[in-house]
Amino acid sequence: MNKKAILISINRPHTDRIFNNKKFKEVRKTPPKNIDYPYKAYVYETKSNGGVGQVIGEFICNGTVTVSRPIFATMAIASHLRVSELLEYAKESKKLSFMDVSEPIRYKKPLALGEFDLERPPQSWQYINVINE
Repeated sequence: MNKKAILISINRPHTDRIFNNKKFKEVRKTPPKNIDYPYKAYVYETKSNGGVGQVIGEFICNGTVTVSRPIFATMAIASHLRVSELLEYAKESKKLSFMDVSEPIRYKKPLALGEFDLERPPQSWQYINVINE
């Protein structure tokens, strides 16, 4: 059975915060749509800031909330970001989406993108099919 999941690119130190259970929301300008909750998000750690450039783990997303600028301050703590960082990331966007991060698992051995039939990581995130989950 094929089940839809996503592969999401995340910079270090945010990956460390997710896998140390300190970051409970992942911020995106555009959230996944047409996907059933809960779904699995595979975490590609980018090479920036000393990252490995591989898939280092996964988490379960139980939901996404999209909020407008006045509510950013409420979401800053759960996303482990300052309000100024959220505003800088949002730029002209009036809204940001906050994906729930639950049950994070860091792999003992990172996975290459080739194991997901991919040649390069997504800029933000992309849908992938998970076989036999």
